Amino acid sequence: MASILIAGARESDKDTVVELVRKIKTLPDFEFVDFDEVVSSDKKLLGELAAVGAFESLTKLKSWGLEPGQKTYGNVSSMVSRFYTLLEARLKEAQAASKNVLVSGYFSFTTQYGHVPLLSKDFLEYFRPDAVIVVESDAAGRFRILDQEHEVFLHDDRKIGEFKELVLQQSVARAYASAFAVMQGGLLKIITVRKGNVKQALKEAVETLTFVFK
Repeated sequence: MASILIAGARESDKDTVVELVRKIKTLPDFEFVDFDEVVSSDKKLLGELAAVGAFESLTKLKSWGLEPGQKTYGNVSSMVSRFYTLLEARLKEAQAASKNVLVSGYFSFTTQYGHVPLLSKDFLEYFRPDAVIVVESDAAGRFRILDQEHEVFLHDDRKIGEFKELVLQQSVARAYASAFAVMQGGLLKIITVRKGNVKQALKEAVETLTFVFK
């Protein structure tokens, strides 16, 4: 059996790449597992996370239904534990249904206190991905250009904050992906989605899946 984990921030167009991959009929058969679908299968967990609209982007305590000043790590770790229980059950179903499994998800989510790991050593030992694909946006490159050429943008604190947060999220994802690949001895593939050119990212993703899946 072969397995691939594909991860990336929502702003990276990872979901678009995955959606297009699933429509390609010439790829070897595979079972698909999506973190968002796992979350939506649990009403309690969904209710706690839906406010942010993205499972990997939890930047405010109120998104957890908690007030500032509360000791929250226990609540966070409890949610992560419940999510992993659901994920493991779904992975077992997928592995029983197909010899190839593609998992679409995220390595961590963000709180105002820092990044909380979503995937642990237990996930790595159970799922044992043969390849890890990280889908990135070229936003970091555009940000450097905008710094030099667009003075108006420099005064938009919200946009600057969004770009900097995306750069940070992608750096964290690379770090996790590198660690996973080293620990597992698997393939690490970085795919950059450049503005207006999802087709090239799709081509690279298909090539990797074709190489790994049997």
